[in-house]
This record gives sequence, structure tokens and C-alpha cells, in this order.
Amino acid sequence: MSETASIEKAARARKLRSRPPAPAPVTFPQRLSEGQAAQFLFGGDDASVHTLRYWRAAGRGPTYHKVGVRVLYNLTDLEAFVQAGRVEPRRA
Repeated sequence: MSETASIEKAARARKLRSRPPAPAPVTFPQRLSEGQAAQFLFGGDDASVHTLRYWRAAGRGPTYHKVGVRVLYNLTDLEAFVQAGRVEPRRA
């Protein structure tokens, strides 16, 4: 290897070492569509989608986000809704 090639190689190595670290990837909360939320909660059929719509109209059910005409459910909100309905049996 010639001296010029060695110098260029060393300069490239210094340049690579001096780069700032790559930023951490941005993560967004996972949001599910109405059908996906129904699948998560009920196993998903048309009746379960209608149940979610009924609950929204009645002011019940899991928290949701309205984006234009779309309705989205945060996965953590669905899990919290399920957990809130947890019943521990009492011993007699």
C-alpha cells in the first residue's frame, strides 16, 4: 500500500470515528383501527365492531382517538380497559 493510500485510509477512519452517534429510532404508540380493536377485544366479527360503535355513542367503552373520520384505539388503552373489567372471585 502506498503512503498516499495509507494517509487517505487513516483520514477516512478519523472521519468515521468523529461522526455523532445516530439518533435513537422514534417510536409511536401503536394505534389500532376499529376492526383491529374489535379483533383484540372480542375475537372480531361484525357484531363486535358494532358493539364498539354503540359504546362510543353511549359514552362507554375504551378510550379512543378521532382523526378525521377514522377512529383509532391505543393498544395500551385497550389493555387498560380489559384490565379494568378484571374480577377476582371471592372465596366463600
